[in-house]
Amino acid sequence: MIAEGVSYISLAARLAAALGVLALPAPPAQAQTEAWEAHEDDSLILEARIGQYRLLGDIGGYFTDRGVCVSFGDLSNVLDLPVEIDQKSRRATGWLFSEDRTLAIDRDADTVTIGGNSAALRPGDIYDTPEGWCVDIGALSDWTGLTFSLDRVNLLLDIKSETKLPFLEAMERNNRAARLSAARPVFDIADLPQAELPYRAWR
Repeated sequence: MIAEGVSYISLAARLAAALGVLALPAPPAQAQTEAWEAHEDDSLILEARIGQYRLLGDIGGYFTDRGVCVSFGDLSNVLDLPVEIDQKSRRATGWLFSEDRTLAIDRDADTVTIGGNSAALRPGDIYDTPEGWCVDIGALSDWTGLTFSLDRVNLLLDIKSETKLPFLEAMERNNRAARLSAARPVFDIADLPQAELPYRAWR
């Protein structure tokens, strides 16, 4: 009975295979990773700090699946970077702290070019948010040569530089000029001793 049952099963399997209806179990599908999207709960409003200076202007940002990104437009304004972002062409052009360090970002070509040297944009370098481009602070460190880190307690974007940045030099010059103006005595001729001269009308 067992041998007969096996022969019936084998015959049925061969018949199904011949008819093309014998289906093999499909391999399990790989889990798809969803792209990160900006949510209000992940948003940040930061101040920037370089050494002893706190820079004027707020910088928007987000916690992302990779770390922290900040608004490229806000950061350019705070650091006084002449960078223009064109949302339609998905390109950004300008320069970083000196005119020989030109910057060109092409989102469609996935390239960033600094001073003539090109590199590929990595996944997560730039995120599209309602406020515009949000750039990962690690990518910003690579592009600018500065070190960006987040002080979560004080909501500060801490920026470190091995060289004196041009806008910091200008800020220090302005501070020195203000101190000199405050220390210089104001000359008022009315405070000088006065003497009446006779015969003034005939002089």
